[in-house]
Amino acid sequence: MSKMNTIRLDSNWWYGVAIPPVLELVGGGGILVAGRLGLIQDGANPLTILVPGFTLLAGLFLIPVFALCLFFDARAVNQSNTSWNPRPVFWGVGSLLLPLVGVIAFSYSLLVPIAAVYLYRRFSSTSIVTDLTADNDPVIEIDNEDDSTNEPSGRVSNWWYGIAVPIVAYIVFLGAVLLLGIIQPDQVQPRSRFAWLSLVITVFTVLATFAQFVLTPVFSLSLYLDQRRVRASDAVDWHPNQLVWPAIALVHLISMIVTQAMLLSLAGGIVYLWRRHGHIGRP
Repeated sequence: MSKMNTIRLDSNWWYGVAIPPVLELVGGGGILVAGRLGLIQDGANPLTILVPGFTLLAGLFLIPVFALCLFFDARAVNQSNTSWNPRPVFWGVGSLLLPLVGVIAFSYSLLVPIAAVYLYRRFSSTSIVTDLTADNDPVIEIDNEDDSTNEPSGRVSNWWYGIAVPIVAYIVFLGAVLLLGIIQPDQVQPRSRFAWLSLVITVFTVLATFAQFVLTPVFSLSLYLDQRRVRASDAVDWHPNQLVWPAIALVHLISMIVTQAMLLSLAGGIVYLWRRHGHIGRP
């Protein structure tokens, strides 16, 4: 006989799938409400448009993060024993291209419907079918990985957050600069319907630039401490090179003077996180 068992997926990547659409909904809804109430007018409190505007733009700037998280979560679901096996590449690439096409063609990113469909399928498919004997004992213990390759128990290091956050901040900064180049706030008429958007993007870019400057030493310190912690751990079989990764951390510090060096160091950070994930999985 067979029995349906409910399981819990060992993946928190779905948070990155849910957050950007929520930000877009809250920000877009706030702008619509402010418009209907007549709050978007000359002399009105700028916070009535800046707050929802920032929220909306934050959701749009996080589209690459949305796609990356969806890819990793779909891969985790695919490798589990759930009744649904999503294709990670299909969902990852689609969740990057469709929002961009939606913004260009319809001025709507499509984040909400994509996330709604995926998350519904994900959380409605957390069951596995096991064959039971007459004594209702499982015939075979379900285990889709060899014990020698299981992820280490416990957290090796949380310093990787200090590597990931500056990378995301830099992606957001590039998105803001790109929008500034498209909209050109200095050429927007004061009474234009895009005037509020140019103001929001300008302020957002200033804040993103400041955040990126502040996060530069955070990235360098976190990369150095994380690779040292991973190398000293007996729970993983990966020993990060003790010369290469500290050198990349140093290059990132130098980028405060030589800006072009940041592209190299951030690329190194992405490679480090990718290799780290391949050896450790969830931290």
